[in-house]
Amino acid sequence: MINEQYNEILTPSEDYLHALDEYLVGIKDTPYYEGVRSSHLNDCRFLYWIGLLQKYKNLNDIYIADIGCGSGGMLLALSCFSIRRGIGIEIDSALKHLSECKLKNFDKIEIIQTDGKSLPFEDNYFDIVTSIHVIEHVTDICTYLNQLYRVLKPNGLALIECPNRLYPVEPHTSTKLIHFLPKKFIAFILSMNKIFQFISDDNYLKLKGILDLNFISHFKMEALISNYDIQIFEFDPVDRFTAENQRFELLAKILAINKINVYLAKIFSKNILMIFKKNK
Repeated sequence: MINEQYNEILTPSEDYLHALDEYLVGIKDTPYYEGVRSSHLNDCRFLYWIGLLQKYKNLNDIYIADIGCGSGGMLLALSCFSIRRGIGIEIDSALKHLSECKLKNFDKIEIIQTDGKSLPFEDNYFDIVTSIHVIEHVTDICTYLNQLYRVLKPNGLALIECPNRLYPVEPHTSTKLIHFLPKKFIAFILSMNKIFQFISDDNYLKLKGILDLNFISHFKMEALISNYDIQIFEFDPVDRFTAENQRFELLAKILAINKINVYLAKIFSKNILMIFKKNK
């Protein structure tokens, strides 16, 4: 049913396509253009997270916030439901404009420009808060999680997904092992490149991008969330590994046999996914 509803609003408007072209003009001649453009048009991918939320909460008549909403894909997917209010939080003014173009026909959805350090909402305001591939862009993760927890109602749900620090391929640049290098070493290489120019423009951009990212592992996430009064619904690395690697479902089940092998799943899962309920 949700797919039928979503298909009606899936086709991007001319205004949105024009705004997207303007947003991407700076990278049009780079290898990243097609991939980035596709990601801003592929809003079907958000139905996966919508389906997970539906397992634990009715998505009608709720207040929901999507922190780091990007071009508004998650909120567009949620527009299939009779939400009471949807708030997109985005620090980038260009992405804010892009999401407003996408969601201009939905009067219950609003996009505000702010960061996650001090969310402009009272305590216990939202029924659901989502944060999809945002944490790695945050400098102070503890403050970010504190704010997310603060604005969430008791019995409210939070969905958090981020890249796994231990996965061997860095997802933003699709390069292997580069994110394992110490940031000081990367900064040193970049400074030397200004003199000797031994790095290609493409690799220079990849290295520079790594300096702005802060990855965490499954183990680090476990330590961070242990400070909150929550009930965890989804945080199984084996389940996540299975979802990401359908061909290896049998292997994923084998990994669950004993505790040691679960550690392997924590390493080889591409992303960390967690859904929790805030206790009273």
